[in-house]
Amino acid sequence: MIPIIQKKSVVIFLCFFFINTWGLAETRETGKVYNMPLVEVEDIVSSWLRHSGFDIYRRPLRMGQVKLYAENQKESWLIILSHHSSLATRVMALYHVDNQIVTEPVESLWHYLSEYVKGSSFEKKQFKQPIPSAVIAKMESVVCVHVKAGSQDINLSGFIVDKKGLIVCTAHDLKETQEISVTLYNGRKIKGQVVKIDHHLDLTLVDVGIKLDNPIRLNKGRNLLGMGELLFSVPCPTNLGGMVYSGILNSPPRRVKDIMLWQVNMAIHLGSSGSPVFDINGNLVAIVKGRYRGTDSIGFLIPFETLLVFLGET
Repeated sequence: MIPIIQKKSVVIFLCFFFINTWGLAETRETGKVYNMPLVEVEDIVSSWLRHSGFDIYRRPLRMGQVKLYAENQKESWLIILSHHSSLATRVMALYHVDNQIVTEPVESLWHYLSEYVKGSSFEKKQFKQPIPSAVIAKMESVVCVHVKAGSQDINLSGFIVDKKGLIVCTAHDLKETQEISVTLYNGRKIKGQVVKIDHHLDLTLVDVGIKLDNPIRLNKGRNLLGMGELLFSVPCPTNLGGMVYSGILNSPPRRVKDIMLWQVNMAIHLGSSGSPVFDINGNLVAIVKGRYRGTDSIGFLIPFETLLVFLGET
């Protein structure tokens, strides 16, 4: 006999499938083909969903096709994986919140799979770590920072720390008098002004002069981290917006001159400096300072405590 809770899930699963078959057909043209075997794509997607807090139900359809249904209390996914060729898989997906179709998480899934396909062997290893939903929820807090320095364009990452319009980014290559342009998660571009800069701590506070949603809560931040702890950065690197990278804290705090920095084994691309770094629960723990010269997989992080000192909140 099937337990009651399993019966409920099966009923929801079947209802979701029949109700949304038409909707999935409508999105067929926006499905994506990835150059990976179906079994590998299923493993990656399932791990991503499971680590994001979803219960997953799998059902094989006709030959060369698998249906994945995932749900938690209010959210649900319907994903169809189809054999496209021996080394390629077509992915179609629908995401619901409170019975409403939402497109942003699907775009995150596309980015996740695309970066896995084109990433280096190191990055592919990192993408095996599914991104927690608590971290994905912080993506709307991240901004792209653009600075014109003479004939040179400087691109940084940053994040919202106050609804009044305050943004934090790194300070290297910046000057107080420079004009700054900030691009929000929704694509809106606004001008910003440096209101505080500390080149010693390598931090800048920028005011964009308007009310902003989704500030990162500093009262939830953490400073004491454990060796080998899994961390996630949400940057706005050049040509790679909307991504999340995972990494491992692989060294005790290192003193560079008189400044303490964390060392992390994490993919860090050009333009990632200033991006927030979170623990598995979505708590802010650090800020990306930069990468070790000659590699894109060893980085240095500004501790959360340093941010509090900069903001005068210690």
